[in-house]
Amino acid sequence: FRGGVMRIYRLVEPNPRGGVLRVAADSFDLRYPERPYDCEAMFVDPRTGDLYFVTKDETADVFVAHAPFVAGSTTPLEHVASFPLLTVTAADMSADGTRVVVRSYGDIQVFDVGPSEPRFLSAFRAPRYTPNYTSFAEAICFGADDYDLFTISEGSAARLFRIPWE
Repeated sequence: FRGGVMRIYRLVEPNPRGGVLRVAADSFDLRYPERPYDCEAMFVDPRTGDLYFVTKDETADVFVAHAPFVAGSTTPLEHVASFPLLTVTAADMSADGTRVVVRSYGDIQVFDVGPSEPRFLSAFRAPRYTPNYTSFAEAICFGADDYDLFTISEGSAARLFRIPWE
């Protein structure tokens, strides 16, 4: 990451049972519109292939890079939303594209996402579900059922936690 530009590497997920795990990767650059941001959270919209980034600043700013991405090119990021959540460390979108989960040091929020871009942008106004889970963690994702959540902290002794959907 240099001067507001970050490099993304893209590869096809290998089959872990397929033997050789070498895969080719290409890369493309993304540029923030005004300045660099501290950002640890990224997710992909499975409906469009767009990449979303949620910053770790005092207010969580959401940026989007619209697909398609061309190897070796630079794509501008567009600011699309902000919401009051401090120290965002992770985010994920459900495989069906209907929910986004955002993780901070002390909070988890799940947002409903509508079928069109304007409803998606307004989704960050009010979380649909905030699990009663307070353990410090850094990562989060939806489970295979698109409802249960999994979260884990950093480090060699990290424990994986399953948070059932209520």
